[in-house]
Amino acid sequence: MISKPKTITTLHTTGIGTVYVVPNQAIVTLGVITEGTSLTDAQNENSRLTNNVINGLGKLGIPNNNIQTSNYRIYPKYDYKDGIQIFQGFTVTHLLKITVDEIDKTGLVVDTSVKQGANQVTNIQLTISNEDWYYQEALSKAVCNAQYEANVIARTIGILLNPVPHKVTEISNSPTPYPSSRVLSATSETTPISTGQIKIDASVKADFFAYC
Repeated sequence: MISKPKTITTLHTTGIGTVYVVPNQAIVTLGVITEGTSLTDAQNENSRLTNNVINGLGKLGIPNNNIQTSNYRIYPKYDYKDGIQIFQGFTVTHLLKITVDEIDKTGLVVDTSVKQGANQVTNIQLTISNEDWYYQEALSKAVCNAQYEANVIARTIGILLNPVPHKVTEISNSPTPYPSSRVLSATSETTPISTGQIKIDASVKADFFAYC
């Protein structure tokens, strides 16, 4: 008797992998805003204070390669009186992007910069220097999760499954902050920075051959 050939079908699953990591690096964006009745005065004062900030960061061990200009703007300043536009002078903004490799110094970097003349802190981003390594770990978990889901489905509905997927498609994900209670502060007088954790997700779509 000739056995009936098995029907080949495709089983689609989605796998998710997650890794939680404590950040080890901070990117601080801060700078100096100055005003003056003349553009030269505003620029000179801005340059003086910005150099003070950079020198202060150098004394903390922040290398020049970790400090870069992220924004530099000059615009006129006006006031209005009785509907009349009155020229007041110029405003100069110089923002610096500072990479802090020793994350415990983040609060000290902010405080030192402010003491040296910075009057604008726009962003503190906590990151991971070796993010790709952790993403690969999350990606591996996602593939295993997709295989597990396929096995559960196949076993439940009573079909045979080839456990090796014939197609795997990676779905792009971005790291996201995750609440935690860790607080960084070099001294009792230093601005405390709460690090939390970073949640790294990876997702895949997997296709398996199944036989029924």
